[in-house]
Amino acid sequence: MTRAVPGLVAAAVLLLGAASCRPKGALTWVDAPDPIDGTYPLTMDLATPSRDGLRPLLVFIHGGGWNIGSLADHHYLEKIEAAAARGYVAATVEYRLADLDGVGGRPRFPWPAQSQDTRCAIRSLLSRRDELHIDPARIGTVGHSAGGHLALMAALGPRDEHLDGAWCPFDEDFAVAAVVSYAGPGDLRPLYGATEGWVQGFITRFLDLPRGTAPEEAPERYLDASPVHFLDGAPDVPVLLIQGLADTIAPPLVNRGFRDELQARDRAVELLELPGVTHTLDGDDGGEEADAAMWAWFEARLTP
Repeated sequence: MTRAVPGLVAAAVLLLGAASCRPKGALTWVDAPDPIDGTYPLTMDLATPSRDGLRPLLVFIHGGGWNIGSLADHHYLEKIEAAAARGYVAATVEYRLADLDGVGGRPRFPWPAQSQDTRCAIRSLLSRRDELHIDPARIGTVGHSAGGHLALMAALGPRDEHLDGAWCPFDEDFAVAAVVSYAGPGDLRPLYGATEGWVQGFITRFLDLPRGTAPEEAPERYLDASPVHFLDGAPDVPVLLIQGLADTIAPPLVNRGFRDELQARDRAVELLELPGVTHTLDGDDGGEEADAAMWAWFEARLTP
């Protein structure tokens, strides 16, 4: 979910929501279903290390409220290169966004398209595991905001056609070994009530609900897109939640509640709270601390 000045939100959506303005990756890896055009090509950017032997895989997932954004956001093009220098095969991946109009102005790609695309991207990379020397036992997912939510869903959600997409041409199974979420919500229900009004519109758009639909009015739809809903059957994947205490877009209470749900099930979780830091978690706004924690988390769990 991109941080924006409320008075500029409409302009930001207009500018960032135009598909032609979104940077595409160098590698087209699949044609996803599109009810208007038939297919929607999805891209990624990939960086590989020079070292020999099996390598861990790190998948970066951008934010933007599930509606806007691109795989170049959050310095991810630079970060995949930094990851490769550390010995990872690293990718930043594109997924279908909910801002594109379908029939009658409804979202062309509502949930769970975003889950299907990110999971299919991981399977696509694993289909090249011999070529890229990927160790399938050492996969990490990381994302910011909506991307953090999708990183959590890739790690914790069940393997089924609804979240995976029966259309995905890659049948490689996968298990995430560690996940890092920068301000990504693990539960959309408290997020809706605690966030800013313009973000509420992003949430209902993404869920294909009428604007203003609160969680109590569509509980099954909110739960279906919430990682917390799947915890009882989920694997025990180590989770790092990074949270700015001055975040008004995904306020601290959301990740505190998700942390509590994980701890109640004796799951491995850490919550890093950064005083005075907002939702961006970038640069001087908590970026250095967040990135250092992210690298340390994966180094401890994905490197031999």
